[in-house]
Amino acid sequence: MAHIAFFTIPAYGHVSCTLEVVAELVRRGHRVTYVTTEEYAATVKTTGAEPLLYPTAWSRETGDGQAQPTPPAAEVVAWAPLVGLAECLAQVEVAKARFDADPPDLVLYDAVNFVVGRGLAKSWGVPAVKACSTLASTGSFSLFNKLTATVEPDPEHFAVKEFTRLTREFLDQHGFPGVQAEELSDRDEELSVVFLPEIFQVASEKFDADRYVFVGPALGNRDFQGSWQPPESGLPVVLVALGTEEPRPPVEFFRSCVETFRDEPWHLVLSTDHVDPADLGPLPPNCEAHRRVPQLKVLRHAAAFVSHGGMGSVMEALSLKVPVVAMPKLPEQAVVSAQIAELGLGVFVSAAGIGSQPSPLAERVEELGIGEFTPFQGEAGTWLLDAVRHVTSDPAVAARLTEMRAAIDSAGGARTAVDAIESRLPVA
Repeated sequence: MAHIAFFTIPAYGHVSCTLEVVAELVRRGHRVTYVTTEEYAATVKTTGAEPLLYPTAWSRETGDGQAQPTPPAAEVVAWAPLVGLAECLAQVEVAKARFDADPPDLVLYDAVNFVVGRGLAKSWGVPAVKACSTLASTGSFSLFNKLTATVEPDPEHFAVKEFTRLTREFLDQHGFPGVQAEELSDRDEELSVVFLPEIFQVASEKFDADRYVFVGPALGNRDFQGSWQPPESGLPVVLVALGTEEPRPPVEFFRSCVETFRDEPWHLVLSTDHVDPADLGPLPPNCEAHRRVPQLKVLRHAAAFVSHGGMGSVMEALSLKVPVVAMPKLPEQAVVSAQIAELGLGVFVSAAGIGSQPSPLAERVEELGIGEFTPFQGEAGTWLLDAVRHVTSDPAVAARLTEMRAAIDSAGGARTAVDAIESRLPVA
């Protein structure tokens, strides 16, 4: 059987969507070495893969629960590629030490790792497969270009110049002196596995069906996340989980959620992340708060999901026919949230207001630019309760959720993903 090296970044949404695929590879007899950090080592081991640990370049400070300012759009555009690249480059030393003398048969890499993933695969002379944890990009449709269409990064910005320098340095130091950076850019791989159904992909008609396989979410049982029991009251459950990345909602937001749902016929589950649940004060009987929850298990009992619009979380909800009230914090999440609204699977919230159509963000999803989106940063209120009531009572939303669930089921998940990956393995 084959030996596969997998590269991703240490972020929940990027790791969780791959676990069942890795487990399926192991079940079929393949050996998988998963490049990750100490934070995710135990989780990776549950799949049967071997974690290969590296020192992360990212900070994991939890903060103090206070509101943080949203950086200007131009700063996001300038810094985001460099922050991602720095994390990926942190993987190179341990990967080369492990694989240079004994290369894997195939490199499977997250789309964020396109420089390192494609670069190392090329240096080892082995095939590569790209894994897309969010909306995919192709030669004729670039998610990043669409997000940055209204904000031109300053070519003299330190982060822009540093991204170029580090990419060139990687190519020169690791066997690519004649290779241009553009050759390793986020273009079409021979095969890309996309963890969403094709119907959810923006501009899906622009993707080559021979190169892009839309497999939907590959969920598994997620037992490693722990247990959770639905309320004895039998009240319908509303889960509020707004991700772990900046900007993080302050403690006041969670307190306002508690007050909004107090004495209402709903059971509120809050995943507070950086906020200590004790700081919320005494909770009413119909509310519970935890820093982390086993999200998939809560969603199995949920009537509605208030989410940041991260693709992994959204796919978990849609696979269970749970409508989404999306409160995106980042531009990529805004595109996902606009798709939710456009496809009739829920509503979204931004500083421009709340709506079931994408007009507060852009006339069309394809036209959304990073400068057109401002995240909601206020407190919860009656509007949130009204949004939950709407998505849980509208028969049109229920019908669209049923259609999406059927599309997810037919996409095939982990088995379809592994079938495609195996097609790229060298013939013995």
